This record gives sequence, structure tokens and C-alpha cells, in this order.
Amino acid sequence: MTSILPVLRPSRLTDVPPADPPPLPPDGEPEVWEVSAEEFAPAAHALADTVLDAAERGRAARLRHLLDRDVYVAAHVGLRLMHCTPFARRPVRK
Repeated sequence: MTSILPVLRPSRLTDVPPADPPPLPPDGEPEVWEVSAEEFAPAAHALADTVLDAAERGRAARLRHLLDRDVYVAAHVGLRLMHCTPFARRPVRK
């Protein structure tokens, strides 16, 4: 017997967390996010000092190519936002 799996459509993270966080997926359902470094990098760089720790900011600064820095910062800031958005919290570095 063949089972048909649902198609997962990613949510796009292109800016700071939305004013109204998206609803949580039903229990046990996966959620997929897409982060475009090209689209999200300006917002990610604006949040980097607030969200990333000194080691992450230093690592990003040592990357030689701007695109590499954009991808690194977008990925790390984006991950923090994705973890915080369902709880309607702003990520804060401790």
C-alpha cells in the first residue's frame, strides 16, 4: 500500500519577525522555512549586534567574501528568529 505524504510549503523569512506570528503547525507536523540570504541579509545584518554573540560576529567578520558573510549572518539570525517567532518573542543575546 502506498501512502501519500503531504507537500510541505516553506514559509519565507525575508524580514524581521512579523507583527502577528504565524500559527503553530498542528502537533507532530513539520514546519519548513526558507531563508534567502539575498532578500534577508539587510534585515539580518541590522539585527546581528542584538542577536549574535561576539564569537559569531567575529566569525562573520573574518569571512573574506561579502556573499559568504551575508549567508552566514542570514542563516544564524534567521535560525534565532525562526525559533522565537512561534513564541512571539524577540531574540536577545545573553
